[in-house]
This record gives sequence, C-alpha cells and structure tokens, in this order.
Amino acid sequence: MKKPHAITPTDTRSKPGPLSRPPTDADVDGAESSELRRLAIQIADSAARSDIEVNCGFVTDPAGVTWYDTDHAFFECDRALIDVALRYLQVRGVVRCHPVHANRVTFPEIAE
Repeated sequence: MKKPHAITPTDTRSKPGPLSRPPTDADVDGAESSELRRLAIQIADSAARSDIEVNCGFVTDPAGVTWYDTDHAFFECDRALIDVALRYLQVRGVVRCHPVHANRVTFPEIAE
C-alpha cells in the first residue's frame, strides 16, 4: 500500500500558505470574493474605530453621546494611526463630527 503524499513547505504543488501573499480575486470565486470584501470592510471599520476609541481622549455630553477628541492622542506616537483611522472612517461615512468642535467625533450606530 502506497503512503499518502505529505505536503512539505518546499512542495511546489501545495497552495500558498496564508502568510505567503495577500489573496487576490483570482484566488476566490465571485461569491467568496464578495464575502471577502464584506468581511475586510467590517474588520477595517472595527479596527479604525478602535484606534480612535482607545487612543483618544473623550467626553460624554449631557445627552449621553460620547465624543472622541482626535486632537488629544494619549501618546504622540499614535498621531499617524489616529489620522489614518479618522480619514478612513470619514471616507466610509461612518463617523460624525461635532457641530461646534470639529476635532471631536462620534460613531452613529449603523443599522444592519
């Protein structure tokens, strides 16, 4: 009885591993590609929001709305991270600026 072929890291017949390169549309069919995009956007939205929530000071107004002060980074080394996260969320349209203090933002809940 012949042994099954074991795939080794140098086996050129094996598919690329998860860390070998980012997936492309050629790697997935139409339905998987749509699902991949949906999940990527969901993950990016969550990560960008977390970057602001964790790294910025905040205040809660009398109505109970929490506003994150994007000019107040807890650590200056996080400034670039906050700027990119804020720009991403603005482009996506999932962040709202304070009507008086433009540096403050909040996250309206998105109906699913």
